[in-house]
Amino acid sequence: MNELMNPSAELMCQETGNTLEELDKFSGLQLKWLSYYGFGFSPREACKLTDIKYNTIRTWEQRDPEFKALIANKAEFRRKYDKALTRLEFMRNFRLCLKKDYEVLSKPESRLGKDDRAYLTQVRKQYNPQQLHVLDQLGMGEESTGQGPTFTQLVMNFIKSA
Repeated sequence: MNELMNPSAELMCQETGNTLEELDKFSGLQLKWLSYYGFGFSPREACKLTDIKYNTIRTWEQRDPEFKALIANKAEFRRKYDKALTRLEFMRNFRLCLKKDYEVLSKPESRLGKDDRAYLTQVRKQYNPQQLHVLDQLGMGEESTGQGPTFTQLVMNFIKSA
């Protein structure tokens, strides 16, 4: 399965305890739907936003008692998972932004289109000595050990400092 569609719950465990480990058993598609549901969208609205048929949700409920129990009490679900799902979505989006940066920055100049050049103008503002200093403050300045933080640790430090 595509890793963008099935984020590992391990990403959030250090911040939220074992909260997301409980969700790791669900598929990426189920997690995608659950994130909309958890943000307050009705089951049908969450289906529309994720391109999942409403009957699929009903099938998941019939086949998986844990899924059914999880969504049975929306208020409890939101109380327990809202913060963790919000942070997970933020981390995933942040990682996709870095991927886009890399794709544009790694193109030969002769292959840059108008949109790439405009994007490059904007992204260059983010890669400067001040930003490097911020990364150092967030824990990226641990090169001396050869074991700097993982991407997840970096993002979690960034979130905590924001």
